[in-house]
Amino acid sequence: MIVEVSDPQLLICPQQVGADSAGRVSIVCSAGPVRANGFAAVHCAMRRARLAEPFRVSVLSSGSAVAASIELASPTILRGKVGDTIEDAIRVHARGLNGQPAAGVALFPTSDLNVSFSPSVGVTGFTGEAVFDATLGCPGGNGLIRVGPYPGTTSFAVAVEINAGGAALLNKLQGDGQVGAPGQRLSSQALVVTVTNLCLAGVQRETVAWSVNPPEAATLENVISTTDAKGRSSVLVRLGARPGPFTVTARHQGRTQVFNLRVAPPAAGERDHPGASACRAVRPATRSPSKW
Repeated sequence: MIVEVSDPQLLICPQQVGADSAGRVSIVCSAGPVRANGFAAVHCAMRRARLAEPFRVSVLSSGSAVAASIELASPTILRGKVGDTIEDAIRVHARGLNGQPAAGVALFPTSDLNVSFSPSVGVTGFTGEAVFDATLGCPGGNGLIRVGPYPGTTSFAVAVEINAGGAALLNKLQGDGQVGAPGQRLSSQALVVTVTNLCLAGVQRETVAWSVNPPEAATLENVISTTDAKGRSSVLVRLGARPGPFTVTARHQGRTQVFNLRVAPPAAGERDHPGASACRAVRPATRSPSKW
């Protein structure tokens, strides 16, 4: 694995690392000779694959300042939807013993929900202020954001409410690519779609419309158009007499999923040929034996 560091003076990491027998890769880094707090991103890549998100590392100098008080300067409740990045979500003021702004104080934000912070560790400037952006993730819910001068400590807490939203995605679950004989019902697998929110949780009581193209290719049976508690809607398909490919489409609020199905031609022995009736064997008439 190739390792790249955004600031190699701040954080010293090996340029390449190998996997162990279980396929796991460990990267051991050390802080550089820094005199001030800093932040570095560690990017990892292997062949053509690359981690979507880097590791984020904060390096603190041994001489970090200590605050006598840490105060919240932003709202006490943070609300948003999954996927939102809220700029300046958390704003903190640190003051020294003399009541003046304290610079160089390291602050660590954490949350019991899936919230990521940028920077992952804040350091107050000369005004004594540190600011964090917050990105809200799945599965949503209500929780707290805590900020303290050390990891795991709490100087104050901010309530956070993350809305995962309603129906946002239509997903194909099963049934695509099936083939059957004319007139057969594809009973091995129903066609199933799911309606979910952005976190892939099923949404109940949504209406899914099903259609066949061309219409004469098949008939839809056992149609369950209203989604259940897991967000599922389904149909069974009875094939028509016309051999060839056709599609079944599920629609929900402008979203579509298309199933590609096919009616197989009948087997050679089952086909009727012109003049077949003329080729049927005719049983000869029998004659009663003569009596003498």
